Amino acid sequence: MKIPKIGNIIIKPIIESEDNRR
Repeated sequence: MKIPKIGNIIIKPIIESEDNRR
């Protein structure tokens, strides 16, 4: 699954913050 750089900047922090909540 290819993610554009702009999308990756937005998506990656969301995934990391979701991991931190657990």
